[in-house]
Amino acid sequence: MGMFDQWKNIFSVGNTISQSSNTQPDDVLKTKSALAQTGDYKVPDFGITDIPDMGMIDGLKKFQKKNGLKVDGVMKPGGPTESKLGETMANQGVSNTGLLEVAKPKSKVPKIDPLTGLPEVKMPKLKKPTAKMWEQVAQQQKPKAIPWFQSSKIKPVEDESHSANTRTMDGLLQYSKNGSLPALYADSLKNGDEKAVHEYANFMQQLSGRKGERVEGFHQEVVSRLPENVKQVFAQLEMDNDGNEATMGTNTESQFSERVAAQSAENVQRGKGTSEKNDENTEDKKGENEGDVTVAGGDDDDGKCDQKQAEYKARKEEYDSYENAISTLDGAIEDLENDIEDYKGKDPSFFDFECRKKVREFIKLVELYNIFFGKGKAVSKLLKLKLEWLTVKACSDSKAAERKRQFIEDMESALNGLISTRDDIEDALPDKETEVNDALDALGDCKDNA
Repeated sequence: MGMFDQWKNIFSVGNTISQSSNTQPDDVLKTKSALAQTGDYKVPDFGITDIPDMGMIDGLKKFQKKNGLKVDGVMKPGGPTESKLGETMANQGVSNTGLLEVAKPKSKVPKIDPLTGLPEVKMPKLKKPTAKMWEQVAQQQKPKAIPWFQSSKIKPVEDESHSANTRTMDGLLQYSKNGSLPALYADSLKNGDEKAVHEYANFMQQLSGRKGERVEGFHQEVVSRLPENVKQVFAQLEMDNDGNEATMGTNTESQFSERVAAQSAENVQRGKGTSEKNDENTEDKKGENEGDVTVAGGDDDDGKCDQKQAEYKARKEEYDSYENAISTLDGAIEDLENDIEDYKGKDPSFFDFECRKKVREFIKLVELYNIFFGKGKAVSKLLKLKLEWLTVKACSDSKAAERKRQFIEDMESALNGLISTRDDIEDALPDKETEVNDALDALGDCKDNA
């Protein structure tokens, strides 16, 4: 057995570790543990997780630098960084199975309060404890909450989705404001789609690792745009994960969407119960709410019209989502038009580094809307390919003036893509309105015949 093979038995990874790779949980745990042992990774207070973060990538770079390796934050199976890390582990006498134990934070074990079973907190020496003081003590005894998107139960996304999130992050971090990105994520989450939730969680994991101070503000912007039932489920996730693992991210793809649907049904039932109670107390009000499709017409004790009610609700929500998408796209189009005018006035030398970054942002913008709406998919796919080709051409051009011209063309192409998507949605709006009216008429007929 050669020396490299021997070190590989001490430490090895199954897949490449890098900022843009969708790494495997076991590889992340082993890498963080090994880097913690070499002093190149600071273990957080809540311990090591299997979620990749910038601390791990920075730790790799530190290890590479002090060992004379190429400093790129990349570790490949069988590569020089993996081999050197294995050699270091061997020299320190750390076994492969012992890496996780080595990485655990070595903090002084606190005394346990026999009444609460929680760590004991020393009280300041005062004559009489105040209510505020006891509240502070209780807060100190609470376990530190792990963000819901850091839960080990969050399902990993595909490599393509992870890389797309990385590119989006690269664009976002060039600016201090979040722009229209929270609105785009809110659009993808508003129906409780499980895949969209996991992709959003992956984005938040990356944001937490690269710019943690922006996590809370970004998430609040997204949540503020969500329907009430989805907001409530996200609030439940935060409570679920208050010091524990989140309950939503298992392999059951429909779990989040089921929770959203259940919350929506609970909200509807609560509103229906209130209406029925009011009707019982005041018979004179029986005919006042004829325009309210949930109570219009006669009694429906057998639930014969429930399906019609659900159909109307689904058609109305779909119509509203189209209207909201048009509004969001109008804002994005206006912002892009303003950006184009701004860039037209800039010196050509400005585009040496800006061309790649901005075009990727707008490619992502078009891609996101392709996910939400079926229309224009073929057109937008061709647009994406064209944008990628133009980006390479513009950024490799040796003439600054040509780079500027090409960059403006790229932005205008992206603008045309957004306008085309908006027009497709607007063209479909009359048909959606007809579907809403037909469903409402069917519901009314059912109520009349009940």
